[in-house]
Amino acid sequence: MELQQHLGHPYPLVFNQEMNHQSEETFCCFGCKRKVKGPSFSCSECGFFLHKGCAEAPIEIQHHPFHRDHLLILRQLSSIEG
Repeated sequence: MELQQHLGHPYPLVFNQEMNHQSEETFCCFGCKRKVKGPSFSCSECGFFLHKGCAEAPIEIQHHPFHRDHLLILRQLSSIEG
């Protein structure tokens, strides 16, 4: 199972049902910056990792309970920093 494309990532991502716990190396999710555990997507080309939930997050959210008046849009950190 592959995620064909993700916001701002040029390579295909491969679905991992579980991270390999035999390795002592830990990986950080590029979406939320937390340790990757459980289902995730990864890129063998560059070491990019995303939790399944972060990878599947919607690009836009309308009528969020805490921000009902405006559309929320997911942006890459680099595009925010300018």
